[in-house]
Amino acid sequence: MREKRFGHTRRFFAAIIAALALVMSLLPCTTMAALGDDSSDIEAVKELILALPSNPDDITEADRSDIEAAQAAYDALSADDQAVLDNTTCAKNSTYGHYLESAQWALDILVPVDNSTSLADGDYTEWVTSSSSMGKSKSERGRKWNVVILTVRDGKAYATIRCDNSSAFRSLRSGDVRYTAEVVDGVPAFRDVPLALNGTMYFSVLANDIADAVAYELVNTLPVGAATSDEVAAARSKADSAISASAGFLASDAKAVQAAAQALKDVAAKAGVASIELKAAERLLDDALATAQTNADAAAKEAEKQSDKDDGGKKDSKSKSKSDSKSKSDDDDSDGAGSSSGSSSGSGGSSSSGTSATGSSSGGSSSSTGAAATATSKSKGENLVQAKPIEPAVPSTPDAAEATDEAFTFPTLPVEAALAGGIAIVLMMLGVMLRSALYSRAMNAPSRPL
Repeated sequence: MREKRFGHTRRFFAAIIAALALVMSLLPCTTMAALGDDSSDIEAVKELILALPSNPDDITEADRSDIEAAQAAYDALSADDQAVLDNTTCAKNSTYGHYLESAQWALDILVPVDNSTSLADGDYTEWVTSSSSMGKSKSERGRKWNVVILTVRDGKAYATIRCDNSSAFRSLRSGDVRYTAEVVDGVPAFRDVPLALNGTMYFSVLANDIADAVAYELVNTLPVGAATSDEVAAARSKADSAISASAGFLASDAKAVQAAAQALKDVAAKAGVASIELKAAERLLDDALATAQTNADAAAKEAEKQSDKDDGGKKDSKSKSKSDSKSKSDDDDSDGAGSSSGSSSGSGGSSSSGTSATGSSSGGSSSSTGAAATATSKSKGENLVQAKPIEPAVPSTPDAAEATDEAFTFPTLPVEAALAGGIAIVLMMLGVMLRSALYSRAMNAPSRPL
């Protein structure tokens, strides 16, 4: 009985062990089959990805169907399998996930950018923010790109895009258009690239040290909230004040200020105008006013300099006129003195011819007297110019008197000296006349007998 019970137990445990063995034998086959199916799907996606062009700039519209097929196969994988591809490096120095993403971005680059906007023309650099990305790339050489200038012209938005941490990039491709780098603030940048405001754009760039282009994603944000009624009223008031102030500016500057003011008024009248639109228009007006004021100040300074120069010229002209007048007066005085001298000499000669031998000596004195009178006459016209000492008289002989009239230059005497000389001459003449009268009387008196 005891042995029978033990036999049943043994068979029971043997059956359990056999069942477990069967389960264990079937489990590895099922697991390997499942893994084999997943591995097959991943390998198929890898092959689709590697069949695509590696250089974003080599991708065209003809590659669209292949890229879309590879993307669809990737999307069909589980999240874990996608993670495997995103972190597995392929033969072309990129992960499978980034390789496919770069090809997809290259298709987006081919699409022309719609940069239309309802914003008024102006500069909106101050209010735009941007950021760039290389997506799933694991590269440590990723560069940061930003919008450094944003302008709106004729209802189109254009950006100047620059790399903040590299100057090696030489060209940029967007919308199937290639842009050449230009230096902006000492750093290579790409000007006038169409930008979809508050959107995402894709572009590829070529660098000096990289053979293939690199695709980037750039996101920008611009606040376009409507302006308040107070902002609109302030803008209109500012425009009116600028138009009034334009009367004090130069003609060309006044026109520029008036045009900017009118543009601001037009923006303020726009329905649903954005706050940044008003600010951009106000900035244009501020720039026009600053330029006009600078030019007006420069013109005022130039006019002041010219006025000072003209005043100085007038003063010089007056001084020269006075000098010429004074010189002419001196010449006239000198001519008058010469005429007086000739007259006095003739008078002396006449006196000399009317006397005897004794009278001849008197005539010599008269000639000397005429010279002194000439000196007196000249001194009256020139005493205010310069006084000179009296020179020694020339010997009173007929020959000496004639030589004196021809070569002697009479000195200039003060008025007092001239008057004294004139009185002395008159007294001398009276004395001579008295002496002559006494002599004649003595000669004509009857002689007395001894």
